Amino acid sequence: MRHLPSISVEGISAFVYTVELGSFTAASQALGLSKSAAAKSVARLEERLGVQLLLRTTRSITLTDEGKVFFLKSKEILEDIEAAETSMSLRRREVTGVLRVSLPVSFGRLWAAPALLELTTQYPSLVLNLSFTDRFVDLVEEGFDLSVRIGASDDSATILTRMLAEQTSILCAAPAYIARHGTPDKLEDLASHRCIFFEHGGRLLPWHLVTEDGDMVEQSYAGCLTVNHGEALLDAALAGHGIARLSTWLAGEHLRSGALVPVLSFSDMVDRSINLLWPRRRDHAPKIRVAIDALVARFASPVPWGR
Repeated sequence: MRHLPSISVEGISAFVYTVELGSFTAASQALGLSKSAAAKSVARLEERLGVQLLLRTTRSITLTDEGKVFFLKSKEILEDIEAAETSMSLRRREVTGVLRVSLPVSFGRLWAAPALLELTTQYPSLVLNLSFTDRFVDLVEEGFDLSVRIGASDDSATILTRMLAEQTSILCAAPAYIARHGTPDKLEDLASHRCIFFEHGGRLLPWHLVTEDGDMVEQSYAGCLTVNHGEALLDAALAGHGIARLSTWLAGEHLRSGALVPVLSFSDMVDRSINLLWPRRRDHAPKIRVAIDALVARFASPVPWGR
């Protein structure tokens, strides 16, 4: 009787990474294996299962129907193993060392950094290195342990992602501005108002708004005030210089106090997710796990900025 190879975690990992990264070469680099070792691991897996999981050509690798089913199951298996390893690791190891975190400038200062700073009281051997930038950093290349991003996540097999919260953006203005210029009743009225826009890389970023009919439109107006810093944009709105489109995590306190009032509320929308990212290879480190737990707890529903 012919002996079939057993199913190994290495084989499942090689299969999942090959599918997600698109080649045995990329998968082998991510796993620290040779290309031939990654390919042989997948071949042994197919032999053990008795089905072909991948269709291989000189230019591409695609999943068979059986491969699609097994791919979903394999991801669940790897996630369960990682969770178990993390649990055991946290029981054995001390939270210590340098934790390098990349944070968005305004959101990081207002909401993420305070939660991380509290960890240094709980874990005196933990050293924080916080870097504030609105640029999307390469965690692996630049040596970061964690990154908070507003907007884009990362679908690569080497990076893990967890959504912390959703960003809601609204149009608002100071009561003094409304007293001088009136309240717009429809989107078309904005063309005759002073509007404050965010600028990035020398380019004005238009507003994406929802109409009363539920359609999405893109709006920008010539001759408006532009600002390339979120908190400076907030300051301009508070000072009565015009209507701004602000995220509620930035403007929530001022909306609750009445220093800002919403306008055209039908245009409010959830426009981005706020995501936490970290390298898969560092997932078991206690310093990373406690930081993830702290940030997840910080942004658990209801979100701390109120809406």
